[in-house]
Amino acid sequence: MPTGKYKGYRMEEIPAHYLLWIFDNRRWGRRRDLLIYIMEREKDLRKEVKREQSNIEFINGLMAEASRQEAEGNE
Repeated sequence: MPTGKYKGYRMEEIPAHYLLWIFDNRRWGRRRDLLIYIMEREKDLRKEVKREQSNIEFINGLMAEASRQEAEGNE
């Protein structure tokens, strides 16, 4: 990646959500190669972000349940 938060990272190392942010916000500038890289992988990048969001929601649910159980145990 030539610029930004992930400057110096290989494209494969950059999180999908960041690449999609660049794409959705038209932040590729003059880097046509960056645009092409994202466009060629857009479908897979969106799947990855959705999977990550599902994992986060699952973990949040587990944490909420553990907190409820802990609160019930302290009563």
